[in-house]
Amino acid sequence: MRGREIATRALQFVADNSASPMETKLTMFLCLKRTMGGYGLPFPKLNFPIEPTSAARKAAHKQRYVLDLYWPKRKIDVEYDSDSYHASSEGIASDAQRRNALQLMGVTVITVTRGQLYNAASFDRTARIIAASIGVRLPKTSQRWISQNQMLRYVLLKNETKPSEKGIRHNATD
Repeated sequence: MRGREIATRALQFVADNSASPMETKLTMFLCLKRTMGGYGLPFPKLNFPIEPTSAARKAAHKQRYVLDLYWPKRKIDVEYDSDSYHASSEGIASDAQRRNALQLMGVTVITVTRGQLYNAASFDRTARIIAASIGVRLPKTSQRWISQNQMLRYVLLKNETKPSEKGIRHNATD
């Protein structure tokens, strides 16, 4: 069957349950192999439902939470906060209440914003925090990986950033 090998290789990168294109991009940046410009982290559970404890339910009056990118073994939740919903005063208040309730349940919430995702150096710092939180030690940054990462950024961010732009910089040290 034509294309079978390519499709089979692509399947290893499929992560079920993404709720938005930005969650998908965030997951790809974090989880694609380093040889592809990603950080090589294990794939999280996407949009994972979690039942609150009674204390958390009282704190936020919710019957269920859905966590964007969740690593259950480490109880690490990475939330993508879009500009459209999370920047309003209601969104900020709701997010704070949610984080407090999740903290009561022992879940650590790490937030990623559009600004962080689009700034390579800022995202690199955030990705390293996520990696350390889930118990993954990232290797030192090489020039080759930086080039691969810049190309991945170019592809995933729909040509909105170009590899040659001055704004795309990484720290070459850890």
